[in-house]
Amino acid sequence: AAIVKGVTMSFLKRFIEPHAAECAGKTTSQVTGAVDSGAISWAEPGVIVKETEASKLSYVDAFPLDRDEVGVATLFVSHPWGGRFDALVDSCARFPEETFWIDIFCAPQAMHSSLEDMEGIYGGAVQATHTLVFYASPLLDEWTAPRQRFLSAEREACGSTPSPWVRSGPHSTTRAWCLLELAEAVHGKRNVMIALNPAEEDDLGRILTRDIEKV
Repeated sequence: AAIVKGVTMSFLKRFIEPHAAECAGKTTSQVTGAVDSGAISWAEPGVIVKETEASKLSYVDAFPLDRDEVGVATLFVSHPWGGRFDALVDSCARFPEETFWIDIFCAPQAMHSSLEDMEGIYGGAVQATHTLVFYASPLLDEWTAPRQRFLSAEREACGSTPSPWVRSGPHSTTRAWCLLELAEAVHGKRNVMIALNPAEEDDLGRILTRDIEKV
């Protein structure tokens, strides 16, 4: 498999420090921003798009990073953009010695890419790493899903998604890209690990013994 770049915990900590206002309490989609794809757009580009818009490169390629901030990716982090960015970073802290392939930093975000190009970038990154980390929080909490079309024409014919669309359980199991990444890892015989935010990880014993029917 090809070698791909990833970012370290040192990078993630240093990224947050000067961008505290843009990251505090924000979702990954808000931190990233996006060009208007016709399906999803944000009124204000996030810090990732703002800082890479001129170069159209990934964040790791757009800026010179210190040797302790970037390296060969070892873990592919599969996560929903609707989750909180700070919780995602906290979950990565479980693996302080690893180097993470996280799409918002390691794939270009300030340009349109074809579906085929995206599949190549993401699929190649899954195969280049030894483990996929599937971010599964929240296990129990409710959250508001983005207003998007259903992938199934038959389901869409029964009515569009409600507004607001309140769901519960892991975001990632409802996102087509996360499921595609998981399938790519299984097909490529890569290791798969489940990651939770620190609060749910600490409370996992109670969740499994008392609230398992809710998961």
